[in-house]
Amino acid sequence: MTQEELANRVGVSRQTINAIERSKHQPSLELTFKIADVFRMRIEEIFCYFPNDDLDIDDKSRPPVTIEISVINSDQ
Repeated sequence: MTQEELANRVGVSRQTINAIERSKHQPSLELTFKIADVFRMRIEEIFCYFPNDDLDIDDKSRPPVTIEISVINSDQ
């Protein structure tokens, strides 16, 4: 599935999907569920959660987590 196809299915731009894949954008919870639904997988099977332990909780300049998309099932 191309970025464009996934974007169309979940209602965002291809650039948004690309930014999520490059860890430049963190999807909303709603978008996260939509992406998981497209692949008929659980969120934790697609997205990895890496907390930034050294992050000052009041520091709004950096996101609190890094999320990566990783779909292993090549049948989709």
